[in-house]
Amino acid sequence: MVAITAENHVSGQFVNATNWTRRYQRNNKRSGLKNLRCFPYCSDSHRLRGFCGRSVLFKFKGNSNISKKIFSWAEFRKVVTLDDTRKAKEEEPGVQVGQILTAKEVEDRTRTKDDAFKPWYGGEPVGGNQARSNDTIVFEFNKNKKGWNYGWVANKHTCDSEHVLRSYIFEQLDESTFKCIFALDSPRFTLFCRRRQRQNLADLPVQLRKQLEMQQ
Repeated sequence: MVAITAENHVSGQFVNATNWTRRYQRNNKRSGLKNLRCFPYCSDSHRLRGFCGRSVLFKFKGNSNISKKIFSWAEFRKVVTLDDTRKAKEEEPGVQVGQILTAKEVEDRTRTKDDAFKPWYGGEPVGGNQARSNDTIVFEFNKNKKGWNYGWVANKHTCDSEHVLRSYIFEQLDESTFKCIFALDSPRFTLFCRRRQRQNLADLPVQLRKQLEMQQ
């Protein structure tokens, strides 16, 4: 895991990140959603149908210099390579530490029950809103386990690209503005579509590997 950068000597970590795997199957739903299977790792027992996976927990440790309430959002990001930086067309960069967003800008990015295509997953503080002022806060993303949609579009030249789940920590400056003070990337992983490839099975979670082997 790589910290993008930080302010005020704060830190963070994805809880149980060692359980994450290196490759995930991504399914194309009829609704247009592209959901990751078994992300970040399987439920208590692997489920062949429906949602299989868990919510993601992120632990943030602040310091006494932070007096405002803390919020967190996360989004999937493609890892930028040297070749990407040489291309004329750049994908939209992620939020930078120190950047200030309005409440409307945050709302426009955040996934809701009525719009699951938006890229940001809101982090719910474990312990309720009163925990936002604690020095150490654990945020839970996708608490209701509504599927891990990632709308990135692949092609034959980018199918082996690496990806991360990036967590952003924001300090609420006032009712209408938030300042990003920390960002951290999850362990890197790649994606595959079951219809396109069944190779490199050794890299898959045990349950998913067995499932694909039976289908060959």
